[in-house]
Amino acid sequence: RVESLVNQGLKSKNIQNQVKKAVRKMFDYSALSEEALSFTWKSADARQRKNFQTAFRNLIESNYIAKAKSYVGDRHQIRFASETIQKNTAKVSCFVAQKEVDIQILYILRKVELSWKVVDIILDEASLVSSYRSQFSQYLAGGQHSLDQLTQKIESMSKKIESEKAEDYEWLADTLL
Repeated sequence: RVESLVNQGLKSKNIQNQVKKAVRKMFDYSALSEEALSFTWKSADARQRKNFQTAFRNLIESNYIAKAKSYVGDRHQIRFASETIQKNTAKVSCFVAQKEVDIQILYILRKVELSWKVVDIILDEASLVSSYRSQFSQYLAGGQHSLDQLTQKIESMSKKIESEKAEDYEWLADTLL
């Protein structure tokens, strides 16, 4: 019985790692971090940037995985709407059909080396990057909190989301992998 629980735990952790790896390939975390922090990014040292980017990546992954289940699955259908490419930037629009109203999701992508990476997601006209930038700016305003404190807060938020939504990894693994 203990061995079965241990094996189940290892399987679950393996699934989580596979899903994270798949999601990680989708985003340009460097660009997202720089845009979300705006002016604070420019004044941060290399250690702060690296720590923030790691924490922010984990938060985006946790949120994306947690929210993906609510927008995709048996209850909703995703409908591709359009795609435009201009030089190294692409916009991919789709709609998630829900009972009352369709939700538009616009993915903004940038060509990074040989692949396209998400640099923003606009959900019903609300930009992911702009929302985070606004929240981070408010938290850092007036010098009451440091970038290191913000990074710690993001790390704890990410861990909380991940622990609450552990079952979403198995569901998303079936969809992504």
